[in-house]
Amino acid sequence: MNKMSRVLTLSLLGQLTLLWCSPAGAIDNDRRRMAVSPDDGVIKLFDGESLKGLTTWLKDTQHEDPRNVFRVTNGMLHITGNGLGAAITEKEYRDYHLVLEFKWGPRTWAPRTAKARDSGLLVHSTGAEGGYNGIWMPSIEVQIIEGGMGDFILVTGDDEHGKPVPLSITCHTDRDRDGEVIWKKDGKQETFDVQNRQRVNWYGRDPEWQDVLGYRGERDPDSPMGEWNRMDVVCDGGHIVVTFNGQKVNEAVNCYPSFGKIQLQSELAEVFVRRWELRPLTKKPSGQTAFTDETQRETYIQPDGTHPFYWQYKGEPVLLLGASDDDNLFQMPDLQEHLEKMQQVGANYIRNTMSDRANKGFEVYPFKKLPSGKYDLNQWNEEYWSRFNNMLQWTFQRDIVVQIEVWDRFDYSDHRKSNNWRKHPYNPRNNRNYTSADTNLKPFYGKHPGANEQPFFFSVPQLNDNQRLLRFQEAQVDKMLSYALAYPHVLYCIDNETGGSPDWGAYWANRIRQRARDAGVDVHVTEMWDAWDLAAPQHQATFDHPEIYSFVDISQNNHQKGQRHWDNAQRVRHRLAAHPRPMNNVKIYGADGGPFGSNRDGLERFWRNIVGGAASSRFHRPEAGLGLGPETAAHIKSMRLLTRELDIVRCLPDSGCELLAERHENEAYATRVPGEQYAVYFPDGGRVELDLTQYAAVSFAMKWLDIAASAWQPEHAVTGGGPIVLTAPGKGHWAVLVHRVPGP
Repeated sequence: MNKMSRVLTLSLLGQLTLLWCSPAGAIDNDRRRMAVSPDDGVIKLFDGESLKGLTTWLKDTQHEDPRNVFRVTNGMLHITGNGLGAAITEKEYRDYHLVLEFKWGPRTWAPRTAKARDSGLLVHSTGAEGGYNGIWMPSIEVQIIEGGMGDFILVTGDDEHGKPVPLSITCHTDRDRDGEVIWKKDGKQETFDVQNRQRVNWYGRDPEWQDVLGYRGERDPDSPMGEWNRMDVVCDGGHIVVTFNGQKVNEAVNCYPSFGKIQLQSELAEVFVRRWELRPLTKKPSGQTAFTDETQRETYIQPDGTHPFYWQYKGEPVLLLGASDDDNLFQMPDLQEHLEKMQQVGANYIRNTMSDRANKGFEVYPFKKLPSGKYDLNQWNEEYWSRFNNMLQWTFQRDIVVQIEVWDRFDYSDHRKSNNWRKHPYNPRNNRNYTSADTNLKPFYGKHPGANEQPFFFSVPQLNDNQRLLRFQEAQVDKMLSYALAYPHVLYCIDNETGGSPDWGAYWANRIRQRARDAGVDVHVTEMWDAWDLAAPQHQATFDHPEIYSFVDISQNNHQKGQRHWDNAQRVRHRLAAHPRPMNNVKIYGADGGPFGSNRDGLERFWRNIVGGAASSRFHRPEAGLGLGPETAAHIKSMRLLTRELDIVRCLPDSGCELLAERHENEAYATRVPGEQYAVYFPDGGRVELDLTQYAAVSFAMKWLDIAASAWQPEHAVTGGGPIVLTAPGKGHWAVLVHRVPGP
């Protein structure tokens, strides 16, 4: 609701005194106790079929709806917006986690045809229908408007007897450039009521906001028009927390009232709703509501609670598959088109190094360049950070998970005459902030980063304690986190191919995790070691320290080939069994003409990773990998076809290849949900026998997947009780799915 000046004259203090000291106060307390709470399970406010449980109200026709403003269309609650009013719950509710999934329609209505699309979710609604100006019940509004998702507004008005309804909220606040109130965690605490009435904007609202159709601010979390959004509103007593598309955007305490009906506005813009429901609150053992835990379990990327070798995102298990043509994707000028191509083939995972080396001509540095030609490490280059934030926003809108690499060690080396370090702002020759004598940084480092000659990677207190340098490094990481922590789809890797001290990675991992805790969220961090052999001692720093690294990245194993590639990964999976964590492969090497194997090597590695129980598999950029092209697109599509039917997160890899008889080395690899589903991958055709001896007289069905064509072949029946022969229909990449047929 875009209303800024509704003033009533009755003192809130006087109203509350009357309320608490009169029989009306007891009635109010009784009403709260009688209000419905979803303690026993989900309450669907919209059932997908009808308006049952809802009443409707329009300013001009009240309970009549002659224009059919509120209707059900294709299983969605369709609010055309042709009038001012609301769909209102028949019952009063308290203490709930409300989930609203909606999208805008194209239509708007006069006098707001050219204005920002507008609606609103009104909680704790009491008083008269139409108590505010004949339109809405008095309530606390959680705003739904282009550019202002999650703002708080007090919708003042009268009760059934014509008396003003008391309303108040308390928020931690700040003021933006124009003096408007914004929510700020740990800001000054202010109380707003019917006399001191202020809109409390969500923390990232653009100070340049304009009431124009389609407005989008730089930090706005909402999806483009026509795409789905999710709003979570957690109400526990007088505490309200608002999360929008995974970002916590606003919070209020000491809210009054703390129960009531719930309204969904019609405000001259078309809205479609596919989910509107109340869920039970999650409680901590102390009895306090776990607001952050609740929203994170539903939205944030994290190890799956039931199957911790895999990830979950937005409350569901997710398999991460990717292929992209660059590493520091946020610098790509055609990034949106690239993400669209990924999404079309089923890719949902990117690697994003924070790299700034100018090897393609479009990259920029994070620091401001002065007219003198030197950089000031105390000033930011906003173009760099704007690109980074755009990447976060665009990937979030497409459900593409980002794995950030904080430090790309090749940026700080001149290996192979790259001159990356010679040109870098951190080089003392190129900034105004320190000298070589201050930092022990030389103007040139010609060796491979693995030689560890660069003191840049020894600055932390546990090593050289180079505070003159470290404060700029810390500021850069904190700047990165000021954007990334607002998004729920980000994973963190400290380095690209490090062979340095474990103390360096642990310092940054702990700093990132602490900054996240300070922001009220949990994040997941790993380190990527350079050794191609996963049994090398340096990998122990991640494998053996789950308290620091909550997932592992085994990308360097993707230099290995055939059976050795499989066996190495299986040994790691067994090693992690005591503390299961996702095993990510953010880089799969292998491309014809490249230094790390052929096209076939890269494609085989992709399949062995997933069949072998890895949580992610992404084709590395050319020339070291295949990137995103027709061949990798077909393989990603095929993996999605297989895993739509194969419950991959429940599968157990056949680590020792014991299920398959008559098998030659690297001929076939299997995974299974014992007795239910079996999948076997053939890198280049072949024939093996699958042991189903213990399932005598059990009916199974079998069908082959032509991976190169992304097409299933017809299914046919087989029976357990012995080995079944699996003969690939031809040479090339094939997979077969054998699944149990339910009995009569």
